[in-house]
Amino acid sequence: MRKFYAVFAVLSALGFNANAQDNFTVHDFKDAEFFIDFGGGYKETYGVAGVFNHVSSNGKYAVGCDDQGMTTDYGCAFLWRKDAPDQLESLSTKTLRVSALDVSNDGIVVGSYEVEAEGACYPAWRRVDNDEWFYLPVPENYSEYQAKEGYFADEARAITPDGKYIGGNIQYKVGTFEFQGTTYERSIGIPIVWKQNDNGEYVIDSYNTELGKAGNHRLLDGGKFVSPDRDVSASYFFGRCITPDGKTYAGLNIAGSGGFNPAFVRDGILYQIYDCGEEEDDVKNFNGGCIYNSDAKGNLYGYYQQASGDITYFMISPSDRLSVLTDETLCADAAGNRYPISYQGMYPMWDCDDEGKVFVGAGTAIIGDTPYNYPICASENITDGIGNTLNSNMGVSLDFDGNKASIHGAYLAVSLYDASGKYLKSAGQRQAIDLSAMPAGTYVLRVATAAGVKTFKVAK
Repeated sequence: MRKFYAVFAVLSALGFNANAQDNFTVHDFKDAEFFIDFGGGYKETYGVAGVFNHVSSNGKYAVGCDDQGMTTDYGCAFLWRKDAPDQLESLSTKTLRVSALDVSNDGIVVGSYEVEAEGACYPAWRRVDNDEWFYLPVPENYSEYQAKEGYFADEARAITPDGKYIGGNIQYKVGTFEFQGTTYERSIGIPIVWKQNDNGEYVIDSYNTELGKAGNHRLLDGGKFVSPDRDVSASYFFGRCITPDGKTYAGLNIAGSGGFNPAFVRDGILYQIYDCGEEEDDVKNFNGGCIYNSDAKGNLYGYYQQASGDITYFMISPSDRLSVLTDETLCADAAGNRYPISYQGMYPMWDCDDEGKVFVGAGTAIIGDTPYNYPICASENITDGIGNTLNSNMGVSLDFDGNKASIHGAYLAVSLYDASGKYLKSAGQRQAIDLSAMPAGTYVLRVATAAGVKTFKVAK
């Protein structure tokens, strides 16, 4: 039976999806495994579960975590690097709650991390090449109770490409209530934005506890947002992305009824598609939907579900005009090219880089009766001048001095072919193949590894 926990993973077999374009390699981590340190010398290996949430705008990094709660209590948050595309790295080495939700161009990862001594999970950030997590400052009325008891109630969820702004959500105390003789804390989930100061430290830039109040919100009406003369329900704001200028933080708003819909916050104003209401029987309850991504120009992409159940995909411009999209898309590159949620064989495909060369998301598998998500990404093939694919090395590399070809790394055997495909010779581990007697031309080296066959071309 597959177990779901985590700490360092290497792709056991590189899969190429038939739906992928020929110039892309799909990195499928369904069979990847981590190990986790339980302390006391006890470690165990577990399967990876979760999704890639975002890729950096420059396509250099992608991060994700378990989105189903199957492994997040045990450290299942992970990092992908474009320069090592067949590997998945863990972002935690202990049995702690941790999430990784976005990453900047220079490798600042944002999410949440548990303080082991307190048993509380706080918004946090770290760098890709440093294991230490740093906690972000929180307001005075921050709910410590929810940090301990809530399931990832407080997270840093988005970061601008330059790393200057971080958007997140936290639980904020607004009072107490009595139930059966016991006093409970009352809190709301509010959006918060942190800004990096001149010393490189993150400080609170803004947060809002009055979302939904009359004059402090906008509702969609006829394709544009208007200001109704009444309150709307806003009990929890859940962020997903932030525009490159750091001025718009977007995701969804959960109303008192439990209904939710796409929403964003700018200059302290809440913008949303619907008012889902305060009571459970409100007409617009559970319409659903979310804003998932911002492109380089600040356009927002998301979907909403109408009362009829129909799904509508949309784009909101920086001038707050909503345009309905005819394709099922949640992201676009810097040139404005949009990509469907089933792109590169993923479902869903959540995000892409600015050049349209890296795509990240998830696939779904079933073990027994339990469905689970697993991370998938696709990156454009990087080739040298004679056609070698460089971004899928399977752990082996080539040195060629014009006469002798040497393979480095763990492999089983290497075979040499001419340009027509005719077999010429073979060699074993740590044996160079001598081409000095061969005529000038192009030759193919096929290297057999435990993960598959890697092909190199050499020109003599």
